[in-house]
Amino acid sequence: MSLTVRGIKINTGETFKQKAQRGIEKIGKQFVVQNFNVDITLRKIKSKFFGVKILFKSKDYGVINVKSSDNSAMYALSSSITKIEKIIRRLHRKIISNKRHTQKHDHIDYINELEKNDKIYTDNTLIVANMNYKIENLSVAEASNKLINSNRNILMFRNAAHLGLNLLHRHTNGTIEWIDPRGTREAIKL
Repeated sequence: MSLTVRGIKINTGETFKQKAQRGIEKIGKQFVVQNFNVDITLRKIKSKFFGVKILFKSKDYGVINVKSSDNSAMYALSSSITKIEKIIRRLHRKIISNKRHTQKHDHIDYINELEKNDKIYTDNTLIVANMNYKIENLSVAEASNKLINSNRNILMFRNAAHLGLNLLHRHTNGTIEWIDPRGTREAIKL
Protein backbone atom coordinates (compact mmCIF):
# COMPACT_ATOMS: atom_id res chain seq x y z
CA MET A 1 0.00 0.00 0.00
CA SER A 2 1.34 3.41 -0.90
CA LEU A 3 -0.43 6.49 0.38
CA THR A 4 0.31 10.05 -0.69
CA VAL A 5 -1.40 12.93 1.10
CA ARG A 6 -0.77 16.42 -0.23
CA GLY A 7 -2.33 19.82 -0.20
CA ILE A 8 -2.63 22.36 -2.99
CA LYS A 9 -2.02 25.86 -1.62
CA ILE A 10 -2.81 24.54 1.84
CA ASN A 11 -0.85 22.66 4.48
CA THR A 12 -2.24 19.25 5.44
CA GLY A 13 -1.97 18.73 9.16
CA GLU A 14 -0.78 15.59 10.91
CA THR A 15 -4.32 14.68 12.09
CA PHE A 16 -5.60 14.90 8.50
CA LYS A 17 -2.86 12.51 7.35
CA GLN A 18 -3.54 10.08 10.21
CA LYS A 19 -7.29 10.06 9.55
CA ALA A 20 -6.66 9.46 5.84
CA GLN A 21 -4.28 6.61 6.60
CA ARG A 22 -6.70 4.97 9.06
CA GLY A 23 -9.60 5.21 6.60
CA ILE A 24 -7.64 3.75 3.69
CA GLU A 25 -6.16 0.96 5.83
CA LYS A 26 -9.67 0.06 6.99
CA ILE A 27 -10.78 -0.28 3.36
CA GLY A 28 -7.71 -2.38 2.55
CA LYS A 29 -8.35 -4.76 5.45
CA GLN A 30 -12.11 -4.98 4.91
CA PHE A 31 -11.93 -5.90 1.21
CA VAL A 32 -8.53 -7.65 1.30
CA VAL A 33 -6.96 -5.27 -1.19
CA GLN A 34 -3.24 -5.97 -1.22
CA ASN A 35 -1.38 -3.85 -3.76
CA PHE A 36 -2.93 -0.44 -4.22
CA ASN A 37 -1.88 3.20 -4.52
CA VAL A 38 -3.87 6.07 -3.06
CA ASP A 39 -3.32 9.74 -3.81
CA ILE A 40 -5.29 12.14 -1.58
CA THR A 41 -5.32 15.82 -2.50
CA LEU A 42 -6.71 18.55 -0.23
CA ARG A 43 -7.62 21.87 -1.83
CA LYS A 44 -9.17 25.03 -0.46
CA ILE A 45 -12.11 26.17 -2.57
CA LYS A 46 -13.08 29.79 -1.97
CA SER A 47 -12.94 30.83 1.66
CA LYS A 48 -13.83 28.27 4.36
CA PHE A 49 -14.66 25.55 1.82
CA PHE A 50 -12.46 22.47 1.29
CA GLY A 51 -12.33 19.89 -1.46
CA VAL A 52 -10.80 16.44 -1.22
CA LYS A 53 -9.93 14.31 -4.24
CA ILE A 54 -8.97 10.65 -3.82
CA LEU A 55 -7.41 8.65 -6.64
CA PHE A 56 -7.46 4.92 -5.80
CA LYS A 57 -5.50 2.55 -8.08
CA SER A 58 -5.67 -1.21 -7.66
CA LYS A 59 -5.11 -4.29 -9.79
CA ASP A 60 -8.44 -5.81 -8.77
CA TYR A 61 -10.65 -2.71 -8.83
CA GLY A 62 -8.93 -0.52 -11.43
CA VAL A 63 -8.78 3.26 -11.04
CA ILE A 64 -11.40 4.96 -8.88
CA ASN A 65 -11.57 8.76 -8.74
CA VAL A 66 -13.73 10.42 -6.06
CA LYS A 67 -14.25 14.09 -5.19
CA SER A 68 -16.12 15.67 -2.30
CA SER A 69 -16.29 19.06 -0.65
CA ASP A 70 -17.46 20.41 2.70
CA ASN A 71 -17.00 23.26 5.18
CA SER A 72 -14.42 21.20 7.06
CA ALA A 73 -11.45 19.34 5.58
CA MET A 74 -12.10 16.36 7.89
CA TYR A 75 -15.75 16.07 6.81
CA ALA A 76 -14.76 16.27 3.14
CA LEU A 77 -12.15 13.54 3.72
CA SER A 78 -14.57 11.23 5.53
CA SER A 79 -17.24 11.66 2.84
CA SER A 80 -14.72 10.81 0.09
CA ILE A 81 -13.52 7.76 2.01
CA THR A 82 -17.12 6.53 2.39
CA LYS A 83 -17.69 7.08 -1.35
CA ILE A 84 -14.59 5.02 -2.15
CA GLU A 85 -15.74 2.35 0.30
CA LYS A 86 -19.18 2.13 -1.34
CA ILE A 87 -17.71 1.85 -4.83
CA ILE A 88 -15.25 -0.84 -3.76
CA ARG A 89 -18.02 -2.73 -1.93
CA ARG A 90 -20.09 -2.75 -5.13
CA LEU A 91 -17.15 -3.88 -7.25
CA HIS A 92 -16.21 -6.51 -4.66
CA ARG A 93 -19.75 -7.92 -4.76
CA LYS A 94 -19.60 -8.11 -8.56
CA ILE A 95 -16.24 -9.89 -8.47
CA ILE A 96 -17.46 -12.39 -5.86
CA SER A 97 -20.70 -13.11 -7.72
CA ASN A 98 -18.80 -13.60 -10.99
CA LYS A 99 -16.44 -16.05 -9.27
CA ARG A 100 -19.40 -17.98 -7.85
CA HIS A 101 -21.10 -17.99 -11.24
CA THR A 102 -18.04 -19.35 -13.04
CA GLN A 103 -17.43 -21.97 -10.34
CA LYS A 104 -21.07 -23.02 -10.44
CA HIS A 105 -21.01 -23.60 -14.20
CA ASP A 106 -17.59 -25.22 -14.51
CA HIS A 107 -17.61 -28.01 -17.05
CA ILE A 108 -16.54 -31.47 -16.02
CA ASP A 109 -14.31 -33.28 -18.49
CA TYR A 110 -15.79 -36.55 -19.70
CA ILE A 111 -13.40 -39.48 -19.67
CA ASN A 112 -14.17 -41.90 -22.42
CA GLU A 113 -14.88 -45.47 -21.35
CA LEU A 114 -12.44 -46.72 -23.97
CA GLU A 115 -9.64 -44.75 -22.33
CA LYS A 116 -10.48 -46.21 -18.92
CA ASN A 117 -10.27 -49.78 -20.16
CA ASP A 118 -6.98 -50.87 -21.61
CA LYS A 119 -8.66 -53.30 -24.02
CA ILE A 120 -8.34 -52.55 -27.72
CA TYR A 121 -11.61 -52.72 -29.62
CA THR A 122 -11.21 -53.60 -33.28
CA ASP A 123 -14.94 -53.94 -33.99
CA ASN A 124 -15.56 -50.16 -34.02
CA THR A 125 -17.42 -49.01 -37.10
CA LEU A 126 -16.51 -45.86 -38.94
CA ILE A 127 -18.86 -42.92 -38.36
CA VAL A 128 -19.27 -40.50 -41.25
CA ALA A 129 -21.02 -37.20 -40.60
CA ASN A 130 -23.04 -35.86 -43.48
CA MET A 131 -23.43 -32.15 -42.78
CA ASN A 132 -26.15 -30.67 -44.95
CA TYR A 133 -27.47 -27.47 -43.44
CA LYS A 134 -30.28 -26.98 -45.93
CA ILE A 135 -33.36 -28.57 -44.37
CA GLU A 136 -36.22 -28.90 -46.81
CA ASN A 137 -39.85 -27.89 -46.19
CA LEU A 138 -41.90 -31.02 -46.91
CA SER A 139 -45.18 -32.55 -45.95
CA VAL A 140 -45.01 -35.89 -44.17
CA ALA A 141 -46.19 -37.74 -47.28
CA GLU A 142 -43.54 -36.09 -49.48
CA ALA A 143 -40.83 -36.83 -46.92
CA SER A 144 -41.83 -40.50 -46.62
CA ASN A 145 -41.79 -40.87 -50.45
CA LYS A 146 -38.35 -39.28 -50.55
CA LEU A 147 -37.08 -41.65 -47.85
CA ILE A 148 -38.53 -44.71 -49.59
CA ASN A 149 -37.00 -43.75 -52.96
CA SER A 150 -33.56 -43.00 -51.47
CA ASN A 151 -31.15 -45.43 -49.85
CA ARG A 152 -30.98 -43.42 -46.60
CA ASN A 153 -32.20 -44.63 -43.22
CA ILE A 154 -32.94 -41.20 -41.72
CA LEU A 155 -34.42 -38.03 -43.19
CA MET A 156 -34.76 -34.77 -41.30
CA PHE A 157 -37.20 -32.21 -42.70
CA ARG A 158 -39.21 -29.17 -41.71
CA ASN A 159 -42.91 -30.05 -41.47
CA ALA A 160 -44.88 -27.85 -43.87
CA ALA A 161 -47.87 -27.84 -41.50
CA HIS A 162 -46.18 -26.12 -38.56
CA LEU A 163 -42.54 -25.54 -39.73
CA GLY A 164 -41.17 -27.66 -36.87
CA LEU A 165 -38.29 -30.09 -37.35
CA ASN A 166 -39.36 -33.69 -37.92
CA LEU A 167 -37.50 -36.93 -38.46
CA LEU A 168 -38.32 -40.05 -40.46
CA HIS A 169 -36.43 -43.22 -39.52
CA ARG A 170 -36.42 -46.44 -41.55
CA HIS A 171 -35.95 -49.49 -39.31
CA THR A 172 -34.14 -52.66 -40.40
CA ASN A 173 -37.46 -54.49 -40.78
CA GLY A 174 -38.66 -51.87 -43.32
CA THR A 175 -41.08 -49.92 -41.13
CA ILE A 176 -40.82 -46.13 -41.14
CA GLU A 177 -41.06 -44.22 -37.88
CA TRP A 178 -42.16 -40.57 -37.91
CA ILE A 179 -40.84 -38.45 -35.03
CA ASP A 180 -42.63 -35.13 -34.56
CA PRO A 181 -41.48 -33.57 -31.26
CA ARG A 182 -43.50 -30.43 -31.79
CA GLY A 183 -46.74 -32.08 -32.77
CA THR A 184 -49.82 -29.94 -33.05
CA ARG A 185 -49.34 -27.91 -29.88
CA GLU A 186 -50.19 -24.63 -31.57
CA ALA A 187 -53.38 -25.99 -33.05
CA ILE A 188 -54.74 -27.06 -29.65
CA LYS A 189 -56.68 -24.30 -27.89
CA LEU A 190 -57.63 -24.66 -24.27
